[in-house]
Amino acid sequence: YSAVESNKEPIDLTKGFLMETTDSETMYSGISYWKSKSGAVELVWEDKKISQIKKAADKDIYMYVDQSFETAPRLMVYSEDSKEVFQSNPQQLDFYWGRNEKIQFTSDGIKTKGILYYPADYSEGKKHPMVVNIYERQFFSINDYINPSMSDNVGFNIHNYISKGYFVLMPDINYEFGNLKKTVTSSVLAAVEEVIAKGNVDPAKIGLIGHSFGGYETNLILTQTGRFAAAVSGAAINDLISSYLYIGHLSGRPDYFRAEYQQLRIGKSLYEDMQSYFNNSPVLLAADVTTPLLAWTGEKDRQVHTFQSIEFYLALRRLNKKHTLLIYPGEEHEIEEAKNAIDLNTRILQWFDYYLKNEKKYSWFAEHYK
Repeated sequence: YSAVESNKEPIDLTKGFLMETTDSETMYSGISYWKSKSGAVELVWEDKKISQIKKAADKDIYMYVDQSFETAPRLMVYSEDSKEVFQSNPQQLDFYWGRNEKIQFTSDGIKTKGILYYPADYSEGKKHPMVVNIYERQFFSINDYINPSMSDNVGFNIHNYISKGYFVLMPDINYEFGNLKKTVTSSVLAAVEEVIAKGNVDPAKIGLIGHSFGGYETNLILTQTGRFAAAVSGAAINDLISSYLYIGHLSGRPDYFRAEYQQLRIGKSLYEDMQSYFNNSPVLLAADVTTPLLAWTGEKDRQVHTFQSIEFYLALRRLNKKHTLLIYPGEEHEIEEAKNAIDLNTRILQWFDYYLKNEKKYSWFAEHYK
């Protein structure tokens, strides 16, 4: 065991202390100062993400960074009020830019949040395609500024889609131990229906994408519903039984914990509740998949073994399903080499453009099905 040393700075309550504050329901954030006599005094409070707060040594002057999806990070200074010191990415003003908003929906009786991103050229009354990007809970990122890029290391950058007329939805997901098959699917479908009810999304042109645990969720959802016109999953666990018995390359310990109490949320060992492992393994439910799927993985992935993607590929190929698998040589759980990242982002966009916008079909769509 390596020694661990923790040094904690004492807080003088007579002098008070600086706080970075956030409302988890809205993700407004700000700066407050707490004193024993007055309590918390709010200095800055905005519908933005505020971070990197620094106080001048001997004066009540504060420097911080603020940002939102629509506003690139700014360096700010606060004395009696806030003033801008420097605005990054001023060239953004020369381009169309989308916007986002909070959505609320109910899934299995639970009020749940999500983020809806609008196309940069959005116009009322026009039906747009939509891509749903899933992981666990993502609402906390509603005020994150995202730089446009075609080299995102998991193959998905929101701006590549909203700049081409897509909506993008990122819903929070609710979980029931031992029954992700039901609860993940119901959460995502409830969010989708909430957006469709607004009248701006074409119900027949909706795609689904996820990476890592989000890739597992994507594949699991595809075994439960044909709601989506196309899907993409990256570096996904597909077989809860075989993966349960792996040694984690990064941790050097058995991967039992992933299924028992971590993201896969079975809650019991394989030998206490084998049926739940069967019921929540996409590879064992592959016969029910009807959605064209593009999957990808790094050849040397040490976090989710490449064989997990190959298992699902072979299952869908044997079942004559529409499925293409990309394996990137030398890459791990995320794509690090720039040319490979650009290739992945390009192919995923081409996949969705074909299935959701009726654009060109490319020869690399390897159709190993009859």
